[in-house]
Amino acid sequence: CGVDAFGAFDTAAQTIRLVRPEACREMAKTNPAYASLPFRKFYESLVVHEVAHQIFRSHLGGRSVSLATHEYVAYALQIASMAPEVRQAFLKPLNSKPPDDLAPFVDMVLLMSPETFGALAYAHFSKPGNGCRILTEIIEGKISFPSSDELD
Repeated sequence: CGVDAFGAFDTAAQTIRLVRPEACREMAKTNPAYASLPFRKFYESLVVHEVAHQIFRSHLGGRSVSLATHEYVAYALQIASMAPEVRQAFLKPLNSKPPDDLAPFVDMVLLMSPETFGALAYAHFSKPGNGCRILTEIIEGKISFPSSDELD
């Protein structure tokens, strides 16, 4: 989509790709949500994000799901993997209250503000009773994220 990314999961090669640490540090400096984080901890969380994509995809059995669904899983696990003080530093300025439903988890929100989307995903995922239940139901096809058309 013409947006610089910190990393990607290459489905053909079954590998994760991250930008070089030096380039990542410069990219992170331009985004207030990432600039205040200890760089090494942020970079480590990117690895978790991309590995989460690989593991999630491997459990879908070839079923296609939206980009927002993939990113919900990857961001929720990335942020959950952060040390509590790093996670708090990331989440505090975004001030995201846990959504009650899946309405915010659409591709348009993701593309407009990936860091806000990630904070919302973590907040939703972390609500009591969600977490593993949500992941399992997404993988089993019991939960599907709304398309932009469904929100009209």
